Amino acid sequence: MARYLVLAGDVGVRHRHRIRVGDLHGSGRRIRRGPPVGARVLRHVPLRRERRLARRLRSERGPVPGLRVRLPLRRLDPHHAHRALVRVEARLLPRRGGRRGGARRSGGRARDSGGRAHARWRGVSPTAFVSAPAKVNLRLRVLGRRTDGYHDIDTLFQAIDLTDDVSVRLGGPGVRLDVAGADVGPPEGNLAYRAAARLMAEVGFDGGCDIRLVKRIPAGAGLGGGSSDGAAVLGCVARLLALAQGDARVARVAAELGSDVPFFLGASPLAHGRGRGELLEPLEPLPAADLVLVSPSVHVSTAAAYEALSSSRRGGPGTPEPEAHEPRSWAEVAALASNDFQPVIAAAHPEVRRALHALESAGASFALMSGSGSSVFGHFPDAANAEGVAARLTAELGWPCRAVRTLEVMPEPRVA
Repeated sequence: MARYLVLAGDVGVRHRHRIRVGDLHGSGRRIRRGPPVGARVLRHVPLRRERRLARRLRSERGPVPGLRVRLPLRRLDPHHAHRALVRVEARLLPRRGGRRGGARRSGGRARDSGGRAHARWRGVSPTAFVSAPAKVNLRLRVLGRRTDGYHDIDTLFQAIDLTDDVSVRLGGPGVRLDVAGADVGPPEGNLAYRAAARLMAEVGFDGGCDIRLVKRIPAGAGLGGGSSDGAAVLGCVARLLALAQGDARVARVAAELGSDVPFFLGASPLAHGRGRGELLEPLEPLPAADLVLVSPSVHVSTAAAYEALSSSRRGGPGTPEPEAHEPRSWAEVAALASNDFQPVIAAAHPEVRRALHALESAGASFALMSGSGSSVFGHFPDAANAEGVAARLTAELGWPCRAVRTLEVMPEPRVA
């Protein structure tokens, strides 16, 4: 005989709230919205006890003894205002078949527009965590302007161990973004927020999520921090919704969000990028190398950088042609390292020019600007050398200078 539980809308609660209804051990749950219902929904509670329980729920302010037996805490919406009425007991009741607590073998599942299961109700929603790395461009050539207004580029992306922390938990309506460590403006303009909203809409998931973002990567510095955060959220949401690895919808949303996002979503920390940067050829990772990253106190607009570069090329030899390159050592990287933006940005911003000179004077095998600036980096022989240079330049320049390492493996989301 089917037995029913109120999962998120207790008896006698005088406000509208979501109710999850379904048989206790089966998979036929559904979500119903509407005003609170009476105690009659507790079908498995005898009528007399049902009425007594309803009266207690209306009057009690603390935990109700015995209610935990009839309303398992793991089946109650974690955001329910009256969750405290359900007393947590030390022992979880055995499930049918003798299994205790923990994960369910089956249950109600949310489905995307294709009918494929992509999420399970687990009582308390799981959270996905991932580190979102910054990147540097070991080589950046800006090619011709396209008909859509963008420029084609030819670049080598390299991920580094300067990271933001990203966590995502499904639940509640809409997308909620909490940011610590930096002011990134309105949530709706943040790539992390847009990534979650866009992917959930793409797969037909009508729920929401909470995003927690701890910022360490400087904004507007050519390090791809916003793009990396967006890719990290895509990976977390895809993991929580059990989307298949390589799902075309995730890749499509990544390409729509920005030119650098597909790189951060990829499996290799070193990649050759073409097109707007979204056409990627993963490369064999190089051994981890030690860099010093300098972030001058100047913000460079990407649009302004492209305009300055276009102006500098008028009447010149024209745009360069793409090149094939796959460096197999850091000596080869030093030989090909270049950035088409660097001369025009260094000319416009003395801070960038000063940072490059400081790295070269400190003994870097090469010093280069990343992206359209303003961050610059230099390659050093070992960690001790890099850490010493970073400390000295921080004191001399008064800007953040960090010893960082290149990555050999990209971080992947983990769920807890």
